[in-house]
Amino acid sequence: MAWCPKCRNEYVNGITFCKDCSETLVDSLEEYDKILMEEKATLEPQIIAGEIPGFEEEAEDKNYEEITSKLTKVSTVYVKKEDKYKDTLSSAYTLLIVGFGGLAVLLLVITDIINLNLASPGKYVTYSGMAILLFVFIIIGFNSLKSSKRLAKEAESENQLTEDIFNWFDKNISLDLIDNGITDDMQEEVKYFKRIDNIKEIIQKAYGELNENYLDKIADDIFQEKIHS
Repeated sequence: MAWCPKCRNEYVNGITFCKDCSETLVDSLEEYDKILMEEKATLEPQIIAGEIPGFEEEAEDKNYEEITSKLTKVSTVYVKKEDKYKDTLSSAYTLLIVGFGGLAVLLLVITDIINLNLASPGKYVTYSGMAILLFVFIIIGFNSLKSSKRLAKEAESENQLTEDIFNWFDKNISLDLIDNGITDDMQEEVKYFKRIDNIKEIIQKAYGELNENYLDKIADDIFQEKIHS
């Protein structure tokens, strides 16, 4: 798979440019971000010092946030509600296990069942600090658990919508409609973007305005299933 370094959208193999940003796709966002951060670390001192043309005003004001925004622009990638739910639930369980497990171990330490050989004057301060931290983990864990319940309902609704769109599209839309405007002399890359736009337009006419990133994901999934498979 290939990725757009600007909007962070994922594309199938063979596509080299992002249809939204006109950016050249990269094989790995992690590697791209690593290189970008290295360049940023090199350029930022020069920008602040006013050594790079076009950044003089920011250098004078030392507005570091604006300088950083000129170096890199972060875009949000759409994440499925189901994935958000799973991540939040996993984090909740992890925090609760660490919190309650840590309190159990701390109780064993306080009762000298586990002896850490800490000096008396300082050990109670250490115990108090550990207890506070563990209680914070537990509180965050319960809050995350509560959030996961809300996300579970949203994920169920989104999954149902996605299933409805796929079923409706499969029953009502022909390949001719997807290929509307496609000509033989077009490059494969152009054909792909045109088909994606056609799919999105068809879905929006039937289901109204949807989250743009969600719509992109659905359109690409339909393309993979009906055209690319």
